[in-house]
Amino acid sequence: PDYFNINHTIGCSAINFYLKVTNDGYYNDVTNSVPVLYYMSVILADQNPPFNHIDTAVIYPDPSLLLNEIVFKNAADGDYYFIMKSVNTLETWSANPITISNGSINYYDFTSSDAQAYGNNLKLKGTLWCIYSGDVNQDGIIDASDMSLTENDASSGDPGYSVTDVNGNSITEAQDASVVEINIGASP
Repeated sequence: PDYFNINHTIGCSAINFYLKVTNDGYYNDVTNSVPVLYYMSVILADQNPPFNHIDTAVIYPDPSLLLNEIVFKNAADGDYYFIMKSVNTLETWSANPITISNGSINYYDFTSSDAQAYGNNLKLKGTLWCIYSGDVNQDGIIDASDMSLTENDASSGDPGYSVTDVNGNSITEAQDASVVEINIGASP
């Protein structure tokens, strides 16, 4: 089943883009899929300092293909950094500015190599490169404070959505703390 909407913008000035991305907490390397619906923000940033944000789109990564169609409605043709953000992952930038243009097939694959992210800031899980999970307080580094928040929520055992549920199974537990612990020290 499809868990996302595709916006068709043929005949207008919006730029369509295909993006392949996932994070290591949700990605299951045995099934090569993401068994949970989650969202990520994709921010287009100007290629020159101060890297102004030009446009933003929200994606819900396809569970099996990990491929998403994005529509940028406010960006002109040009070169932009892609900034990936989610509620419990490290902010991750594309390694270099990416050229996008209306009327072209625009595509970028974060999962193919760690060189796709600025500073090689991706983690290999199975055969795919993934965005680091575990920055639950969104301070730009996975550290003891993220671990503490995750362990506190795991000890309460409350089911339901929480930013400390880094594997997406709707409960914060020891598995989530394990993901955070393994990723301690990761930063953009």
